[in-house]
Amino acid sequence: PTLIYTIVNLNKSYQRRKRLFMLLDEQNRKLIFDSSIEADIENEDQVINNMIENLNKAAGFIKGISQGNYDVKWEGFSMSNAEANKHNISGELLAMREGMKKRQQEALRQQWASEGLNQISAIIRDHQTNFELLCQHTLAFIVKYLEAQQGGIFVVNEDDENDRYIELTSCYAFNKKKFVTKRIEIGEGIIGQAFLEGEPVYLKQVPNEYVKITSGLGEANPTMLTVYPMKQNETVVALIEIASFNSFDQYALDFLENVCKSIGASIVALQSSVKTKVLLEKAQQQAEELRSQEEEMRQNMEELEATQEEMRRRELGLKSGVEQE
Repeated sequence: PTLIYTIVNLNKSYQRRKRLFMLLDEQNRKLIFDSSIEADIENEDQVINNMIENLNKAAGFIKGISQGNYDVKWEGFSMSNAEANKHNISGELLAMREGMKKRQQEALRQQWASEGLNQISAIIRDHQTNFELLCQHTLAFIVKYLEAQQGGIFVVNEDDENDRYIELTSCYAFNKKKFVTKRIEIGEGIIGQAFLEGEPVYLKQVPNEYVKITSGLGEANPTMLTVYPMKQNETVVALIEIASFNSFDQYALDFLENVCKSIGASIVALQSSVKTKVLLEKAQQQAEELRSQEEEMRQNMEELEATQEEMRRRELGLKSGVEQE
């Protein structure tokens, strides 16, 4: 009886211990991380080590995130066990990492756009009285800031109401300024159509003969071309064309949109200033001509009065001579 009792108790103890380690392994997988690799419940050290290893992974993962490392990985996590770990500590930590990484990227993009707009504003302030330099420096900055390769600013020429057209005002390519003259008729090609429609154009398949990006290694077609209209009160006053080997993300296109608003307003203000200056100079010239005419008339009047006075004196002299006779 004593032996039987001992055996029964040992068996019960073994079963309880086995259930305990089965529960420990189950909770380890359910709450921390499930590697999808079956554990040997009979090997108690393995079960305990698995839990300790998962806790160390969690601690290391949290430490990495706290240090700003949003690329930290959970060793053993894969697509095959992603669903099993969706709602445990490993899955929640990975989701948290992705959320924090996304917010960090968004913050960096906003900072990038804000710094770019500030620099554009500084360029505009420095060249607000020189139209040519304004176009040159803003274009060069935009091409470099977007990590593009070539660009051009096209402005609507309305000097002659009967002959309106679009002309290339500034061009940028690989740090070399190209002094070229290019006239585009309204409605002609991509630039002319963008002017008529007043909407941006994005091309990921650029026609072979449309534009070439040149460098010391030769020529190649860009993989991305965008034409963006600059408006003032819904009227297109200029357009910018950017050619690049790299595609632009949406945040870069949003930046370009905001930049074009600032440049468009500056172009209109500068053109208005130039027109006002021309009108003022013309008015001053007309006033000067009027003063000159008034002076000439005054001199003529004085000469006329002098002539009349001389004629009166002669008349009096003649009358005096007749009376003496």
